[in-house]
Amino acid sequence: MKQVREFCTKIAWIEGGKLKEYGELDEVLPKYEKFLSGFKKRSKKEQKQFREELDASRFEVK
Repeated sequence: MKQVREFCTKIAWIEGGKLKEYGELDEVLPKYEKFLSGFKKRSKKEQKQFREELDASRFEVK
């Protein structure tokens, strides 16, 4: 994140291949860091479930 802060003024938060948020670094980065901190506190099982749900929302199974 140090390099992002050093070189960027705007940032795009992309989650699951979708644009979750875009804007000024000072507005978006704290939200992403809060999400990341919360995600890391989840159990491995909860992290896996989150990823599976994200994958399911990205792909259409026929």
